Amino acid sequence: MSHTSETLINPEVRKGQGKILRRFVPLLLVSTLAGVTYGVVWLTNPSGQEAGRGSWRAIGAIDSRVSPTGKAIVFSYQGALWQVGREGGTMTRLTKAPGFDAEPVWSPDEKTIAYFEVMKGELNLIDAQSGGPLKLPQKITGGGKLFFHPKGKKILGNFNRPETTSRSLAWLDVVTGTLEQVFDPPRAPRVFCVSDEGTQIAFAFDMDIAGEQTGVNGPQMDLFLVPALGGEPRKLTHFPSRIFDMSWSGNQLYFSSDVGGVHNNVWTLAIDRPERPRRLTSGLADEDRASLSADGRWMVYTDNRENATALAVRP
Repeated sequence: MSHTSETLINPEVRKGQGKILRRFVPLLLVSTLAGVTYGVVWLTNPSGQEAGRGSWRAIGAIDSRVSPTGKAIVFSYQGALWQVGREGGTMTRLTKAPGFDAEPVWSPDEKTIAYFEVMKGELNLIDAQSGGPLKLPQKITGGGKLFFHPKGKKILGNFNRPETTSRSLAWLDVVTGTLEQVFDPPRAPRVFCVSDEGTQIAFAFDMDIAGEQTGVNGPQMDLFLVPALGGEPRKLTHFPSRIFDMSWSGNQLYFSSDVGGVHNNVWTLAIDRPERPRRLTSGLADEDRASLSADGRWMVYTDNRENATALAVRP
């Protein structure tokens, strides 16, 4: 004897399924409508800013650096370097060659900007006003953040050593093209910065071990100080979470970290009181890449609370 599926389903069960379906359909319609509405809003206004409310802040700028006088900001945007006044206004494009230009840094006199073209890893120098290329004595490759020495003749960064092609932290003489290693044996800390006088370097190391999963030994990082020309590192403090970026101004280190939350905030600690770090930002998004003017009056950092990153300025 054959049975259809109708005869095999209990009427009470079928009745209960109908009730569930009637409850689920309105919820499905509301969810679909909300999703479509959000999609339309995002497509017409992807940055999360209100149209018609003045100039847009959140354009996706990265690697921002405020000039020593605090009057201008250089940053990477869509693979090129741009400049804008600290108070906003019209952006000026500085680089136009193919590639992806990033990690810009001002020279102390604000006449030169150094940066890496990321695709080839090449270091480049340009005129800070015109964007015109300036010559280096030889081809230099590397990657990551850069710092000018306060005298303007050297650049600190992780450069590739010609004899091994391995990358390590070194001072580059922009006149001769020679590299002077900071560490012996050479090493390449990802997070580092130099003091205002150019006499000390601060750097951070995590607990990761080569060949093991990242973070398996915890998120903590140790902060060290080392003489700018090399020497024995001195441990400054043990920080309970990752440090993603760092700058130095006066007697303070400024850095971004996600300690105590899920977002990055800008923190500071005094060199002479490293056990008492202080959080400077507490937004509902990531605040990163703090840089300061030479007098410490202006701080510029990125903020992605509007989806794309915006440049934020605070005295």
